[in-house]
Amino acid sequence: AFPEQSHYAAALARVALESNNYKLALARYQKLTAQFPENNAIKLEYVRTLLKAGEPMTAKNVLLKLSLKISMKFLSQHQAPIMSLLLTAFVLQLLILLLLL
Repeated sequence: AFPEQSHYAAALARVALESNNYKLALARYQKLTAQFPENNAIKLEYVRTLLKAGEPMTAKNVLLKLSLKISMKFLSQHQAPIMSLLLTAFVLQLLILLLLL
């Protein structure tokens, strides 16, 4: 019942992360991202967990995929010019660089 709701399942993952149980937190966030693929907040929490667990390359890949997904969704909804896409990609890549510092 409760684990099927994203906010309860995410709370369990956060508890694992705050307890420094990175293996469990990663497993829970991986399941959450598969179970709720449209929930970008969960993906960002997963990225934060990957960084804390010492997996910056995986975190970078997740962020890059998320960046592309958001950019494509924005384009399809707003029929934005290519400059908007480039700006969105640039801003998200800056965020990636900041997270990896």
